[in-house]
Amino acid sequence: MKKIFFFFILTILTAGASAQSKLNFSLFKKVTDAKRQNTSVCVLVKGDIEKIKSETAILGGTFRYSAGDIASIRIPVSSISKLASENFVLRIEDGGGKLENFNDTMIINNNVWPVHVGMFPLTQAYTGAGVIVGIIDEGIDLVHQDFKDILGNTRIKYVWDQVINNDPGGITPTFGYGTEWNSTAINNGAASAHHDGPLGHGTFVAGVAAGNGFAVGNYKGVAPGSDIIAVSMDLNVPDDTFLTKLNDAVQYIFEKAQAMGEPAVVNISLGTYFGSHDAKDLPAQMMEAMIASHPGRAVVCAAGNAGDARIHLGYNVPSDTAFTWLKTRILPAPYPSQAYIGIYGDTADMNSMMFAVAADDTSDYSLRGATSFSSVNSLMGLNPFTIMNGGNQIATGESYGSINGSSFSLEIVIYPDTLNYFWRIMSNGSGHFDAWSFDYIFDNLPSPSDMPLITKYRMPDLTQNIASSFTCSDKVITVGSYQNRGYYIDVHGVPRFDDLSFPPPHYLLPTNPGEISVFSSHGPTRDNRFKPDITSTGDKVVSTGYLPRIISLLNSNYDYFVAAGGKHTVGSGTSFASPAVAGIAALYLQKNPNATWAEIKSAILSCAKHDAFTGNSLPDNTWGYGKADAFRALTDCFVGMDEQSQLDGSLNMFPNPADAEVTIHYSLLSSASSQQLRLVITDVIGKTVSEFSLSDNRGAVKIQTGNYSSGVYACSLFSGKKLIDTKKLVVK
Repeated sequence: MKKIFFFFILTILTAGASAQSKLNFSLFKKVTDAKRQNTSVCVLVKGDIEKIKSETAILGGTFRYSAGDIASIRIPVSSISKLASENFVLRIEDGGGKLENFNDTMIINNNVWPVHVGMFPLTQAYTGAGVIVGIIDEGIDLVHQDFKDILGNTRIKYVWDQVINNDPGGITPTFGYGTEWNSTAINNGAASAHHDGPLGHGTFVAGVAAGNGFAVGNYKGVAPGSDIIAVSMDLNVPDDTFLTKLNDAVQYIFEKAQAMGEPAVVNISLGTYFGSHDAKDLPAQMMEAMIASHPGRAVVCAAGNAGDARIHLGYNVPSDTAFTWLKTRILPAPYPSQAYIGIYGDTADMNSMMFAVAADDTSDYSLRGATSFSSVNSLMGLNPFTIMNGGNQIATGESYGSINGSSFSLEIVIYPDTLNYFWRIMSNGSGHFDAWSFDYIFDNLPSPSDMPLITKYRMPDLTQNIASSFTCSDKVITVGSYQNRGYYIDVHGVPRFDDLSFPPPHYLLPTNPGEISVFSSHGPTRDNRFKPDITSTGDKVVSTGYLPRIISLLNSNYDYFVAAGGKHTVGSGTSFASPAVAGIAALYLQKNPNATWAEIKSAILSCAKHDAFTGNSLPDNTWGYGKADAFRALTDCFVGMDEQSQLDGSLNMFPNPADAEVTIHYSLLSSASSQQLRLVITDVIGKTVSEFSLSDNRGAVKIQTGNYSSGVYACSLFSGKKLIDTKKLVVK
């Protein structure tokens, strides 16, 4: 039987479509949904702030706040197209992208104890006193003793629950939704409506960053003397405004901290894997503007738990067609089954690309239907399509093309009528793109004899599975995870360790503490910057347990997840590595309350420690700059006596890659040599570019790299003729 392929015809762009291309996909869906026209939505608008403010009022909206050239407004959905048509508006986004969840030994591994006791050369002990630690998560256990002071009063200054509206015990914050309670209400029990998620994720995260260990006299967090502000988000209800609400939460914490006269670090152990992965989306830009607008501010986030997930696809498009398959993902009712891919690239790089979608039979891999190839320019805006097999419809779908500055995005959603097909995403032309999806097919592929075309298949990979948006920002400290410990004592006093012979249920712990966690997400960003920035203890951590979660575990076969004392649990994830670094930032801010985000980040990254696991070829896209070290961060890379026997010396540098300037921290750890210290920078062929004589055994050198050619250099520390350490320096 002759096969008949039906192809869809792309619509011609109109002025309306051009205005729509200023919107991100989820906002476009709202604008074109007749049921949403009488509702209002919070959006971020990039452009002329004063004109945006004026036009928002004219269109019946409310101007909420701004940072840089991005405004946060609430506006009727029916007015968004009109606002988008204005020349002074460059981009509008609703923050679409669902967020997901992603101490004891932890205190030792992050070298926090010397800071808590004020070891030389520190002149006092630091615990985070006078610093706000902001926790944006599912919630926090308001009655856990680790969050109370010695008098039994709460250390939690404010809680904003974005889910609970109009609770009589609290007030509605200025953002217009949810309920806020202050410390008085919390102490009086008036905030009892607030709760954490079922797994106690927010409580656990808060304990790593700021728990004081009062409940059982153990499992202290990194900044146990800090004040806490918590914001609770709902991760279980489908929503496409999480990034906008997340920015509201960051703004809320910074505003409260400013009113209290305290510096603040915000921890975000949440993220979305979808988006451009270059921090050019408006929620990321908005967060950057908030961070940079005042000193004494920092944001720390988790890198993501997709280190062993093939969610990234990237390749140079060939002149003959290449393709990758997507499988159909079954979603719970009422959401339709679908396959999704988000494709991103530089506009200059994608002008010569063509894309098409096809269906292949899962049994014999025969082509059953396809769309025509379409250029990137013709895919701007919304483009519905139908895939036919003869006279039978086998799928509908839609693509949405959008330009944000110099970046182009193409999101494709396929709604299958049957589960009997693989969905072929095809490309040809020239240029490079990156794409992210959880629907890739990467195993059990047919052989070339079964499907000759399989030689054109492009496999998804295990790189660039870092979370997107703000996670990829240079102004945010992004944290990966390494293995924390080899055993712990459970609530029954039983040691739990890696021993398959132990009677079940046993809890397998890593055999190699200090090694990178298999789940820790890898960079780089789409524009090839190093991420994560640093790593910390996230694998098998003990921290504050949410009481309902503990009760549930104790009444199950998983009671061994409850640690000794019955008030703490065991968990793993970059979610729990991030708050350790947030706690270090809080310690640094107690010592330097007016430090800028760049100074905080530089101190933590440039003084990261290296060991046999990290190696010395850092930074890279697994470890970032290395492992977080609180004592070194607060003492300008000073090395304690316990470390002196391990290495002869070390080099650390930040930023790297460097643009106009790099600061190189050096330290000679051995007293065996008194020969002249030299810092030598060589190019890739070994030619000396710069050389510096060093008068002290430790210190920092600022080097102007603006006159260096772009490329890779070696920075080496010598004592006489002995090579002490070498690091790679990248100049943009």
